[in-house]
Amino acid sequence: MKDLVISDLTVALGPRTVLHGVGLTARAGAVTALIGPNGAGKSTLLRAVLGLVPSRGGIALAGDDLRARDARARARRVAYVPQRTALDSGLSVAEVVAHGRYAHRGALGGLSRADRAAIDAALSASDAGALAGRAFDRLSVGEQQRVLLARALATGAEAILFDEPTSALDIGHALAFLATMRRLADAGRVVVVVLHQLDEVRRAADHAVLLHDGRVLASGAPTQVLAAGPLRTAYGVEPDGGGYRLVGSAVRP
Repeated sequence: MKDLVISDLTVALGPRTVLHGVGLTARAGAVTALIGPNGAGKSTLLRAVLGLVPSRGGIALAGDDLRARDARARARRVAYVPQRTALDSGLSVAEVVAHGRYAHRGALGGLSRADRAAIDAALSASDAGALAGRAFDRLSVGEQQRVLLARALATGAEAILFDEPTSALDIGHALAFLATMRRLADAGRVVVVVLHQLDEVRRAADHAVLLHDGRVLASGAPTQVLAAGPLRTAYGVEPDGGGYRLVGSAVRP
């Protein structure tokens, strides 16, 4: 199986250790949700897998040590859809998606027939084909998110990491995005997604990993991870009928 296996992962940013010996397996064909309170280390974990922050420990995809690969080789294996983008330019959507092919291009950097086919397929899969000629900075937040997904799909990567992709979307676009992640997993990809809404975890994830203070507090089926004990420790809440209630009188920041 082409699983993503993270073992004993430790990340220190300056004087602060953000992740302490984290281990998890994100399986191909499944949606793995990373959850936890603010500052738990979720986004840092994604950035470590991408090679964007220094780390110690093991990061392997299908048995291949990603830490031993250069940036271009890693980009062919793992793609990323950020929570928000700093991209603010008049590039067309097609040009933005074409950036997903940079790791496949030769020395001259031109787009090959295979590149163009991958771009067209990615635009179609993300329902962004009709946007191809529009300027990226003129799109709505939901439209931009679909384009960022297309850029990730254009890489052809076996693993796709999402950082709170639904946080700025309305309910309809959020459900559509979750459905797209389901299709990607069903097609055999590794899908790892940071989610903020616990109801989305129940709806979309096959496996959940709860981080707390930079460590794995609970890991397993969403129903197990979203049980009273782990939620009480991580969030200061516990299940209450169809929702959640605070434990004690203090309101967590």
